[in-house]
Amino acid sequence: MLMNVVDRMGAQILRFRSASIPVQSARALLAAATLSVVLFTPWEQLTPEIAGIGRPTYCKPPVNLGLYCLDSTPDKSFAPWIASGVLILVTLGVVPALSSLLHAWVAFSISVGIGLPDGGEQVAQLVSGLVFLMSIDDWAWCAWVPNRGEVFNTARLSRYSAGIRWAGWLGLRLQMAYIYLDSGISKLSHEDWLNGSAMYYFVRDPSFGGSGIVGEVARWASSFDLGVAVLTWAPILIEIMIAVFLLGGPQRRKAAFVTSVLLHAGIIAVIGLWSFSLIMIAAVALAAFPGFRPTPVSDTQELERKEYAAIA
Repeated sequence: MLMNVVDRMGAQILRFRSASIPVQSARALLAAATLSVVLFTPWEQLTPEIAGIGRPTYCKPPVNLGLYCLDSTPDKSFAPWIASGVLILVTLGVVPALSSLLHAWVAFSISVGIGLPDGGEQVAQLVSGLVFLMSIDDWAWCAWVPNRGEVFNTARLSRYSAGIRWAGWLGLRLQMAYIYLDSGISKLSHEDWLNGSAMYYFVRDPSFGGSGIVGEVARWASSFDLGVAVLTWAPILIEIMIAVFLLGGPQRRKAAFVTSVLLHAGIIAVIGLWSFSLIMIAAVALAAFPGFRPTPVSDTQELERKEYAAIA
């Protein structure tokens, strides 16, 4: 019985496929969200001065390997250009195995190298590292081209890296499910969320509250008991639903993606937080859309055996 389970899992791993247009679209969105922070927010605003200390640095091992620590210019004028170049390469889909590694380094550099990282930067750091594992032997010239030529032949690599790619994807699904589940459940430890009044204060916050027509509608909806209760408890329920759906089959994972788009579109409309919301949507897409080759398991195993015999 145990051997049969192991065999089925091994066959599933061999059929795992992370290289696809939906995956590259999500990688591009993840990179574009970080790129918006790099291009439109100066380092001085990302790392403000502290009274009596000045502008702090965060360059102690191993953080000193980050891009912002390696940039010795006083205003960190060089690092954003390097980061932007890497993120553009990821968006263009150039050699995923290489660009995903550079993307992980840039995301790490931003998360640990600035003074005011938010949840989006931390999630981007984690997700980009797992995406590197998912792309570890994807040496295609361009991830956007369906019939892709490779930089070099990876027949030997593909056999041994299949488990790494699958483990990276599984780790991403578990991590994103945990993030949403923790976010949903932890809100219940705060009285304002538990009693259904939290969104009343959020939509009226002078810094993050809604503006324009959307803000007016949100303030109106939260001005009576039922409206503010729905606005407060709906995000909790949706986050828990996303977590559960991410652990299910392909259809449930697609439902998780659609639900996350609706949730974060609402956050953008009411509160803002563009880069954070886009990073979360991209992360859920990466967890939801990788799939498995339709080739029968027996044929796949036979093909792997022949390929290995030819190069051994």
